[in-house]
This record gives sequence, C-alpha cells and structure tokens, in this order.
Amino acid sequence: MAAPWLWFAVRDTTPLLELVAVVLPLLAVVAVAALVALATRQRWYLVPAGSVALVATVAVVAPWVPRDLGQPADPGTTIVVANVLAGNGAAEAVVRDILDQDGDVVVVPEAPLAVHELLDDAYPYAFRAERRDPVLSVFARVPVTEPRFVGGLLDRTRQHRLEVHAPGGDFVLWAVHLARPWLTADGSHQMRPPGHARKLDAFLDAFAAEGDIPVVVAGDTNLTDRGRGYRKMTTRFEDAMRGTWGGPTARKWFLRPLLLRVDHVFVPEGWCADGARRFPLSGSDHRGVAARVGPCTASR
Repeated sequence: MAAPWLWFAVRDTTPLLELVAVVLPLLAVVAVAALVALATRQRWYLVPAGSVALVATVAVVAPWVPRDLGQPADPGTTIVVANVLAGNGAAEAVVRDILDQDGDVVVVPEAPLAVHELLDDAYPYAFRAERRDPVLSVFARVPVTEPRFVGGLLDRTRQHRLEVHAPGGDFVLWAVHLARPWLTADGSHQMRPPGHARKLDAFLDAFAAEGDIPVVVAGDTNLTDRGRGYRKMTTRFEDAMRGTWGGPTARKWFLRPLLLRVDHVFVPEGWCADGARRFPLSGSDHRGVAARVGPCTASR
C-alpha cells in the first residue's frame, strides 16, 4: 500500500514530526506487529505490514549508506567527537579510547573533570567552561585561538566557538552539545519541537554569520539523521560521517531500539572527508565518531 510512503512527503512540513522521526523504528515495529496479528484472520493485512516495514527500513538506513566525499588535501585535520558520559567511571580507559583515534581536534560533549584533566595533559590546547561538573570540552594539538561566546543560543556548558589554525587552512569550529527534541522542555538540555526548531535556526544563522570563513560543526547534536533538523543542517553542510557505513551512536539501553545516530562532524561545502569511523568508548552510552576533513584536493 502507498499510504506509509507519504512519510517522505510530509516529514519536513512541521517540527512536530521530528519526534516521529526519533521514535520511527519503534512505531514501525508496533504497526507491523499489529498488522501481522490482523493477518492471521485476513491475509491481505500482510501487504500494508510489508509496506510499513520497507518504509521504516529505507528511512533509517538511507542516511547510513556511504558515499564518496572526496579526499582532503594533505595533511587534513582529524576531528574526533566523544561523548564520554557525565557519570563515566572509567576515565583512564575512555581517554585511551580517544587518544587511539589520533585526533587533531577532540570535542567531548560531557567531560567529567577527571577526563578533562587527562586530555588536558595530552593536548597543548584545552577549552572548558569554568565549572567542575561535566561540561563540553575541546582539545587540540593544532593552534586554536579566539574562543568567543555567542549569546542567544545555549549556555557556555554546551557550545564553544573557536578559530582553528590547521596546516590545511584556518576554519571556525563550533563545538556543540545541542538540546534534544522531546515532549517537554528542560532548559538547554531538552526542548519541545517548535522551540527546538527555532534554536536550530538560530545556530544556523550564527554559522552563516561567519561569512567566508569555513565553518565546521562537531559534537553531540541530538539530531537523528532521519529527522527534519538533520536535513536542514545538510542543506548547508556535508556530513563527514557519510564517508562510511553509518549506524547508531546513542547506546543508552532504552534508546538502542530507536537506532539513533546523533554524534556528527559537519563540514562546509567544498570540503572533503575520509577515514570516517565509529569507535567504542569505555563506560559511555555513546559511540565516538572521527573523520579527517579539509579542503578538497584539486583533482576533485
């Protein structure tokens, strides 16, 4: 039946459908199970059951299919995103997991103080809000200057705007830990769909205000790659993780059935990315992501 395929026509018409995108796999399982149960009496219900299953599979898997993003000009900049979890009790192990990725820039959306201190020892540049509780931290081995807080977005614990002086050229890094969309609001951590959409638009305006300077956005964006917000991001940026087969990065037990990929590295149009990968993080409820990015080689 054609009705389930209308999802692709309406999914961007209202911010409320962002929530549907989040829970889509669960909704599909419930719908298919109900239709299969009905098919024990009337077999024609198997047709819509198959249609719902196929729509859900396409919606979930299509953003995971890899495509060639070209090769960055050497040496490129390896960016790592690692949400280690605020309550991570395996600081030394998770720091080893991160250092094994050999990142030039590392974004840690929830950095307990013990993790921050260990990474601070390993990298010459480190940035963090003046707090002892777990907050967004950024580490770099390449020079980073001009940290600047941009008001009207999220608080200092969930955003950093930095200028990175990489061998392949300067760029602005926006390291973010965006709010998640949900039915209720909780400050910078969680927002209802309309407010969440407005906040994302405000971030997109801030990115655009950088002018001709290349902008890279990295962190736990809390944007499912099958959702409206993700597609708004990818109208302006390339998703560097599309260079490899995708898969979930949110591993909290009750989120695993939702198959959410919410940790991203976005690069400007005209940039390339290779070496994309997901990697395990000891003691965390996320997988880390990493990619080498930079201006494309002249041959592309």
